[in-house]
Amino acid sequence: MPVPGKIVSPSGERRRLYHKPAGIIGGMSWKITFAEELSHARQARQQGKEGQARVLARRAAGYPIRAFYSLENAPSAYELLLRLKEDEGAPAAARRAAEWLTLRVDEAFRLPAQVDLLQETENLALALFPVVKNSKGE
Repeated sequence: MPVPGKIVSPSGERRRLYHKPAGIIGGMSWKITFAEELSHARQARQQGKEGQARVLARRAAGYPIRAFYSLENAPSAYELLLRLKEDEGAPAAARRAAEWLTLRVDEAFRLPAQVDLLQETENLALALFPVVKNSKGE
């Protein structure tokens, strides 16, 4: 379970974040947290809370990215998505998913109809770690 906490950024700004205790991201536990976050995103979607589902999907995407870059204490999931999107050494499918996950909503708070950020989050994890199974166990 994520632990609420505060960090001080290099600029001295105090920021609230949810982080895993030291040492857990580099191991296999990020997969559990990733699955939990994605499950929460699906629940939010089922409750008609699409905005919350998008936020949770982006947050879930941060876990495999942190593991990919071997980062314990990393910036926000959104900042990690931006980093991955620009990383030419990362798998193309992961970069494409990061592109979708950083796409801004329109004035009506919608994304293009063909975009499913929950699926893109799974695609990102599978691209970074091909042995990770999707939510259907495939």
